[in-house]
Amino acid sequence: MVPKRPEKATAWVDGEWVLRHGRWLWLLGRWVEAPAGARYAPWVTVRGTDGTLYYAPSTWVDDAGAPREPPPPLALARASGEAVFTAGGEIGQTGRNIENLPQAPDAGARDAAGGSEEPADGGGGD
Repeated sequence: MVPKRPEKATAWVDGEWVLRHGRWLWLLGRWVEAPAGARYAPWVTVRGTDGTLYYAPSTWVDDAGAPREPPPPLALARASGEAVFTAGGEIGQTGRNIENLPQAPDAGARDAAGGSEEPADGGGGD
């Protein structure tokens, strides 16, 4: 659920699946103050002609196209907590909801309740 826009917020960034340490996590949608001169490229998946799935995570870039740190969230979406179903109609196991991406490759992601990135029942969707 999208929260009311904070006064300083200039952009809404949708929630997205992120792959960290071999686990899929739901990064909650968020209001941010977009940095001056920065552009946002959303995450995307593409399936190759051989069936291989390619995943490109979202990124913020500067005027020269160089990656930059994402702006901190000013307000976070709230995940519904409803079940996520597989294509076969079974309830799927998903990762935790997280508020921010880890800063270093081996930094632990933290969810809204302050836990680690271990999987939990339920899933994302904001």
